[in-house]
Amino acid sequence: MDKRSVNKKSTNLEKECFKKGLAYILTRGFKVKEIVTDAHVQVAALMKREYPEIKHSFDIWHGSKNLGKKIIMDIWLGIIHHVVDEHQWPVSFVDTGSNSCQHGPLCEERQKGWLTKGSPAHDALIEIVMNKRLINKIPYYLHCRSTAELENFQNLILKYASKRHSYNPPTYRARNYLAAMDNNGHSQRNELLNKKDGKPRQQRYYSKKGGIWSVYALKEEKTYSYIPNIIKEIVMSRINDPVGMNRRVVLANDDPRLLSKTLAPKPPPPTAELVAEKKSRFDTEDPDKTLDYSWSVTPLDL
Repeated sequence: MDKRSVNKKSTNLEKECFKKGLAYILTRGFKVKEIVTDAHVQVAALMKREYPEIKHSFDIWHGSKNLGKKIIMDIWLGIIHHVVDEHQWPVSFVDTGSNSCQHGPLCEERQKGWLTKGSPAHDALIEIVMNKRLINKIPYYLHCRSTAELENFQNLILKYASKRHSYNPPTYRARNYLAAMDNNGHSQRNELLNKKDGKPRQQRYYSKKGGIWSVYALKEEKTYSYIPNIIKEIVMSRINDPVGMNRRVVLANDDPRLLSKTLAPKPPPPTAELVAEKKSRFDTEDPDKTLDYSWSVTPLDL
């Protein structure tokens, strides 16, 4: 989809794509028990309003940036006591919860110090932990789901459809299909092993956002074994096509160009009108006036 399908408002595009994808699955007889997304406000509202029977979870990796690794309500709120070396408190934060930390005995040789109760750092932590918006999102993270594989696929699409180029809808859809076949054909690759010790090979990479070096495990090379079959199908389709290539192109019913030829919020004026309005920065008020570029040189007194 593109924003021509949502009144040219790109902010509504993600929700509409989600609705279209979910409808595609449901109309084909699949029973959807759970859906995992990022914490998109419009998608969350849609799920609560139109699909209350489907469990909706948020991606744990995105949530961990704000909520931490332990996001169960009682444990989460107990952090504000734990960090100041208070592992038991008078009243539980929830009706059925406990009033103590859930960890075992702490190491007596702990080297890292505790925060001072009432210090600016502790007050700042309390403000974060007690944030109502974060607390309300806790139920969406309890299943610890992740959208990492979907994000990897989105990155793969960029190899077939670069953001530096513009594609018409059929071309962009075809490039998405190629990315999907690439992803599905190679998603089960094994890790590449070192010949000497048989351990997984690691590749270094630098994170610009984090400013650190890290590593990831390399996988076996892609084979693209499905490509010969695709070429065969294309050739046979051309041979068996009774019409040939000389035909009038008819846009599909869902082609966004039926709604608008361009992505611009308003139709373009005639080209001649744009040319007439465009003025060169070298134009002068008097068309008969010419510029004098002559100059004189005075010898220097040595």
